[in-house]
Amino acid sequence: MKKRVFAVVFVLVLLFAASFASAFWPFDWVKKIFGGQVTGRVVDNLPFKDSANCIDTDGGIFSYMKGNVSYVLNNINRKAVDVCSGTGYGYGGEYLREYYCNNSALKSTNIFCKDGCENGKCVNTTLMKCTDSDNGKNYTLKGNVIKDNIAKTDFCDGNVLKEYYCDNQTNKLGAIRNISYNCSRFGYSGCENGACVKKEIIESNIHNINISIATLKDEYKIGEKIELTDPPDGDVVINNNLAVSDEMDLSTISLNKQKEELKIQGYIIEFEEKPLVVRDTELKKEMKDNQEYIKKSFVFNPKRISKQFFAITKPEQVKKEVSKQEIILKSEHEKLKEIISQELDVPLSDVNAGITAQAVSENGESEKDILVLGEWDSVFNGIALNISAEDAEKVSKIFGVKSISPNYEVHALLQDSVPLIGANKVWEMDKDLGQCAQSGKECLTGKNITIAIIDTGVDYTHGDLGGTIYKKVGKAIIGGGTLKYGILYGDKIVFHRVIGGNFDIYLYDLSTNEEKQITNDKNPQVLATGYGGFSGDKIVWTDGRNYINNSNENDDIYLYEVFNREQKQITSNSEAQRYPSVYGDKIVWMDFRDNKEDIYLYDLSTNEEKQITNNTNTTIKLGGVPKLVGSKIFASCRRENSFLTANICVYDLLTNEARQITDHEENKYHVEPGFVISEDKIVWVGFDQVNRSYDIYLYDLSVNLERKITYTKSVESSPSISGDKIVWADNRNGNFDIYLYDLSTNEEKQITCDPFNQYAPYIYNNKIIWNDEGEKKIYIFDISKDKGCNSNSNFPFNSKVIAGGYDFVNDDDDPMDDNGHGTHVAATAAGNGVLKGVAPDAKIVAYKVLDSNGGGYQDTIISAINKAVDPNGDGDFSDKVDIISMSFGGPGDPDDSLSTAADNAVYAGVVAVVAAGNSGPSEGTIGSPGTARKAITVGATDKQGNIAGFSSRGPVRWFDEDENENYLMKPDIVAPGFSICAAQSSQDILNSQGLDLHCIDDKHIAISGTSMATPHVAGVVALIKQKHSDWSPDDIKNVLKSTAVDIKESIEKQGYGRIDAEKVVRLNHSMSIANIETISLFRTFNRIDINGTAQGKGFGSYEVYYYFEEQKNRELICRGEKEVNNGFLCSFNFERLSEGEYYLILEVYDGDGVLLSKAFSIFYLDKSLYKGWPKKLRVFADSLTPALEDIDSDGAQEIIIHTTVSEYVLYGNGSFFKGWPTSKHSPSFFTNAQITSAAIADINNDGKLEVITNLRDYYAYRNVPSDYSYCFNVYTSEGKIYPGWPLRCLENSYSNAQAVPLIVSDLDGDHSLEIIGGSSPQEEGVLRIHVLKNDGTSFMEWPYAFDKTYSRDAFYYNPGITVRDIDNDDKKEVIALIRNISWSSFLFMWDYNGSLREGYPLEMPSLEYEAWGSPIIADINNDGLLEFSVFRDTGNCYYNNGMLTYFNLNGTELEWWPKSFTDQFIANSVAISDIDNDGKLESIFGTVGSCDNRLNYSVHVLRSDNTIQEGWPKKVIGGVWSEASVGDIDGDGSSEILVSTDQGYVYAFDKFGNILTGFPKRMDGPSKSGVAIGDIDGDDRVDIVSATNEGRVYVWGPFGEYRKENMQWPQFQHDAQHTGCYGCDENLTFITPVTPVEPPKHRPQSKITNDGNKNIWGNLNIYMQRNVKGQWADVEGKLVVDYQVNIPAKGLVKLDAIFNPRGFSLNEAGNYRVYAVFEYSTGSKKEASWEFSVV
Repeated sequence: MKKRVFAVVFVLVLLFAASFASAFWPFDWVKKIFGGQVTGRVVDNLPFKDSANCIDTDGGIFSYMKGNVSYVLNNINRKAVDVCSGTGYGYGGEYLREYYCNNSALKSTNIFCKDGCENGKCVNTTLMKCTDSDNGKNYTLKGNVIKDNIAKTDFCDGNVLKEYYCDNQTNKLGAIRNISYNCSRFGYSGCENGACVKKEIIESNIHNINISIATLKDEYKIGEKIELTDPPDGDVVINNNLAVSDEMDLSTISLNKQKEELKIQGYIIEFEEKPLVVRDTELKKEMKDNQEYIKKSFVFNPKRISKQFFAITKPEQVKKEVSKQEIILKSEHEKLKEIISQELDVPLSDVNAGITAQAVSENGESEKDILVLGEWDSVFNGIALNISAEDAEKVSKIFGVKSISPNYEVHALLQDSVPLIGANKVWEMDKDLGQCAQSGKECLTGKNITIAIIDTGVDYTHGDLGGTIYKKVGKAIIGGGTLKYGILYGDKIVFHRVIGGNFDIYLYDLSTNEEKQITNDKNPQVLATGYGGFSGDKIVWTDGRNYINNSNENDDIYLYEVFNREQKQITSNSEAQRYPSVYGDKIVWMDFRDNKEDIYLYDLSTNEEKQITNNTNTTIKLGGVPKLVGSKIFASCRRENSFLTANICVYDLLTNEARQITDHEENKYHVEPGFVISEDKIVWVGFDQVNRSYDIYLYDLSVNLERKITYTKSVESSPSISGDKIVWADNRNGNFDIYLYDLSTNEEKQITCDPFNQYAPYIYNNKIIWNDEGEKKIYIFDISKDKGCNSNSNFPFNSKVIAGGYDFVNDDDDPMDDNGHGTHVAATAAGNGVLKGVAPDAKIVAYKVLDSNGGGYQDTIISAINKAVDPNGDGDFSDKVDIISMSFGGPGDPDDSLSTAADNAVYAGVVAVVAAGNSGPSEGTIGSPGTARKAITVGATDKQGNIAGFSSRGPVRWFDEDENENYLMKPDIVAPGFSICAAQSSQDILNSQGLDLHCIDDKHIAISGTSMATPHVAGVVALIKQKHSDWSPDDIKNVLKSTAVDIKESIEKQGYGRIDAEKVVRLNHSMSIANIETISLFRTFNRIDINGTAQGKGFGSYEVYYYFEEQKNRELICRGEKEVNNGFLCSFNFERLSEGEYYLILEVYDGDGVLLSKAFSIFYLDKSLYKGWPKKLRVFADSLTPALEDIDSDGAQEIIIHTTVSEYVLYGNGSFFKGWPTSKHSPSFFTNAQITSAAIADINNDGKLEVITNLRDYYAYRNVPSDYSYCFNVYTSEGKIYPGWPLRCLENSYSNAQAVPLIVSDLDGDHSLEIIGGSSPQEEGVLRIHVLKNDGTSFMEWPYAFDKTYSRDAFYYNPGITVRDIDNDDKKEVIALIRNISWSSFLFMWDYNGSLREGYPLEMPSLEYEAWGSPIIADINNDGLLEFSVFRDTGNCYYNNGMLTYFNLNGTELEWWPKSFTDQFIANSVAISDIDNDGKLESIFGTVGSCDNRLNYSVHVLRSDNTIQEGWPKKVIGGVWSEASVGDIDGDGSSEILVSTDQGYVYAFDKFGNILTGFPKRMDGPSKSGVAIGDIDGDDRVDIVSATNEGRVYVWGPFGEYRKENMQWPQFQHDAQHTGCYGCDENLTFITPVTPVEPPKHRPQSKITNDGNKNIWGNLNIYMQRNVKGQWADVEGKLVVDYQVNIPAKGLVKLDAIFNPRGFSLNEAGNYRVYAVFEYSTGSKKEASWEFSVV
């Protein structure tokens, strides 16, 4: 008995040891001891590795590439680098020490380099061009690639081909590249002998394959075996060898929030594999857990544990594993990029090379560009590509792709705030909370903490951020004596030098570095400033050697010829001649003889002198410093009575005529002496006498245009120009520095930043010279090689902004701020100058991701986060920054790419502080990356502690890929963000908007925004990090929230309150963490899941409570006694809860029940939102308006949605109508496309309804020829394009039908419907009004094309169209209100046949500005006549002060009208209804805020006499951009008014203006769609439908009894035909629909047949799927997985023989189908399915 017990115990111990060892010990060791097979991920075919323990980057012994070998010795990672002689090996300068791997060990050898050794490799003087025997990426031919001494051969690794090829893009001689190509995935049978091979298959026989499938019965019981039908026996061959399963979890495209007028630059693709940061964090946690487990679990002596065991629990092992993971990720990246490239049939360009790849069509034209915008593996694993939405959808289906999101543009969000949060008191403390001034210990000022400012860059020259950066640039070449200005021409410099009081002229030769003295005289020789003194080989100057009695009144002109070294005197008289200029063989100067000032000329070819001007006898006086260029003399000039030379004139030597070039006002402007000319451009310093300002000006002679170059309050001097580049001296920073302006790019650049004056610059081509006053030397600078003082690679030691930053906008290492936003943010966080930031001794790393306008894209931000976490990109995150501060935002949610990157940075140990956004005061307006779960999201207060109106509110609400509703509480905390005074960038544009924002002095500005609040928190985090370096980001976030000051606002506004720096720093230990992260609502199960964290020191238990809105009677949900870290806390059933807003409380207690910490969150329970809704549609527009119509005549209306991408028809349960959605013939992907509602009608009298849409279509869509575009389309009820459609509106034009509502109506009374719409021109073309028949041809005399008087500019905007029988002749007229860009409006009226009515068009002079949208025609005043509505803008902003009015059809305005609205604008047509049932019509509409008051939103009801209906208007949250809807939704017989807003709310008001119970409803994004009222499920109860701009459709109900007659204006333009006709109730279906009779169900045989003459092989997959809410969902995945079958010629394969033996049954009742897919080797498919039920 004892033996058996011992045996059992021994077995248990052995099993335990095996299990334990497999978890902790190396795989090989476990296999040796315990046997068996150990699985794990292995990366094969890495040509540069000998094993996992030795990796050589240059592939072995290769002398022409510097490599390094990473290897492991004694469990320590080591590295050896190839080196040349001179490093201690004793070999001559011709030897290389080459390291390589051999049997997992490091080896080395000495190699003789015949041409020498440099930089760790042999010099190769005989470079060989790369050649490829199979001519590139040829997967079906084995090839050899040779370059230099390298030869590579294509080889197979299983079914993966390693294909080598030459890359000739990045190197003229080519470089060897390789890709991994999975042959089996792309239609080949496998890889053999270095090439993909395909089994014999004849494409022409593929169509002979057929597949069918059916179950034996249509109804099964639960648990009953399900079997397929049995085909008759035949010549059946079945291949029973299962292929390796390569099942793919195909992700659907995940498109995130897209706000109004958002810009998108391609898409960000996230890969399935975890990024390195996450893997690193997991491994460290695993290491820590392992160490704890060892301590707790082993009872024997720890000394006996093997060293090998301990090695796997050490940091070195983690680092090694991360290095391996990095190799794996990079390999996977390359594979996925190649697969993406193959899927899109376009090569991807190299992200580092920055070269755009192009796909070329058969005609040689490039079809599209695909550029890799970014590629990451640290904080985010994926890439960004500039692909279209269509391509994004293709990529989303590739195995290995996790999600795709648009690469949205993001924007920057805009002394006493530091004391407000107590930061100044913290500066006086040391780490022990004593007074640091007394203790002598280090004060808490953020010292040694680094904050990364990810923003517009940082002006590191500002005094608050380290002061002016003094950095010598250029090269001193000339010194000695006192140097004056010089002139650079070619490779020569002529200059002044003063020695011992003598002024002399010298010449310096740059080619020889030799200097020559030209003059040697005690009297001065003076060069003329600017161009003219040195040209060709001639130098001219003013010489005083002939002074009489030391008088300077007889200066003469001298000439020196460089080539023949001869000097010549040009003038010799007793008067002064000055400012000479030479060009060719002519010299001009200003001559002062006879007490006059005139220009003279000397001709060297004739030795003759000539007087050019006679200023005594002319009105215009030419003077100053003349310049000679060709046959023209340029000089400053003035009029006779002017005391200033205000202009520049030119004198033509050929015509002897002078003319004035510039046109400045006399005596108010002065052209300073020394203007310069280069080719056809003149540059000078102009002085504005009125504003007292100096600036640089340019006049372009080629276009006769003047422009101002600088706009500063500083002094500019000594301009010089060469080509497109201008330089000058500028004292804007207190002393003169050299600046450059590039005319080709319109960019300014500071060249010098020196404490001493730099003056007299001169530019020639790419070289600049200037005089350095401090060193008294002439410097030269090459702008093609040096970046100037703005490079951050050489910051001084004491600079606050340290090296390591980067400019991701301009792709260089100079993150200089050219906007001002980032500088203000950096100074608020860590400034230390005139004003101190929160952490004055913290260091700043600047990452510029936003341009000068404050905009940028998410891919650059992800790159910056990546660099902040891994600055040198080596995969080791120990050099990460401490904090990242991000004050910008865009659309998104917690699962988007940007939020994911921010969260992963936190996992790496970086504290992420992010702005909430400036979209308040509405709820749910937090932007990404403020939506990141782990980030600290910051809202803003004013200085009194009140929430700022602009501060975005929470909660964050979003829907995951399964359409489950989720909530995240944000913001976390708030901080001062109103009128914050901080540093102003020297290139600031924030202060140039017409307002003076300066505070303290002219180097600081006061601005507001959550951007300003965010760095307050980042600074406080730096103070915390200095005191508690061991606190994790979660610890810091928790203590910030726990110590925040409650400012008595709701949690969606304040989070946990205002930050308190002093209180949080006084904490000596971290607190237990309580955090509610995500609240998920599962409506199908009436369940709410709560996820978060409850853990920490002293933890005993946690409890979760809820309470309803403001009722504080809380109820316990759950209690837990185990710690939870970012996991599931508990769930509860919400079925018994009432609808409304709920608050959650998480409380963490110690073992004695003492409260340690608490957390809050919020969610909204909308019980009237139908299950299965909302539903996300693909859409790239800013409005999609639902239409409701009963398409299948079953008594329930379907929902029809018209978008830029697809047309959708949905049942009430959210499933798609059969045949829908469709793909547009030519979709547009423009993000600002305005899409109106589809029209639905029976246009061909067949008893079935058609769907009619307009298209916003551009030629740029690459599958559509560029010489035409489409305007309208018609679909059958089955989703097929109707014959004759889509319609091309206009040949050879970019015409489109964008936002013009379509109308369907019977114009001529023949019981056949016509389609009415408009198309508007883009660029060339004319506006047209179309009336179309059902086959797409024009009706009668239509279209009406406006003549050239109204074409192009005059009628660029969209028309508003309506139809109505005006004269009661049973034929309808077409009425349109047209506006042009001159803000004039015209009323047009046509007869039904297209002829323009006599007397029309009528100009509407009373419409002072512009009219909008479609007019609504009705008898508004009960006078028996029809009137039409007009709403318009009355201000200088396109939505400013709005106005509504009515006109008679003769163009006269109705009595009592118009009605104007201050600071409001009407954005769509009015709805007409008799809301109070008094027999008189009311006008109902909503407004949006004006340019001056964005928050002024209201809903209005006006009576027919223009008086306001009692109880109205009513304020709403958000602008109302769509029509109101009117109908009785609660069944009380009285109509309600419904609107949606751009803040995501749906309101329902009764006739008195009271909000109905349960409203407003909330959506997860802005809405311009309006609300449709109907009955979508046929239960005779009211349902309402709305949608967000991002394409999420909501359906609420059921409400009251649905009665059609009580729906006065139930949807857009009244009805699904868009008649806009109140009370018309037209019958638009003329044949009674016939319900089709379904034929008897045929039960096919389950088989695959091949009628061809060749065997065909492929893979078979069989799925079992269940109908869930109208969609088929897999049950337990695939039942038959990648089953390889070979179908014989003229034979078949029996599916029942494969399926039935599996004995599959179902354990839940429902509707099911069995679904079979056969995939050929070519990638083509055949599919079949059969439906049945389980009861």
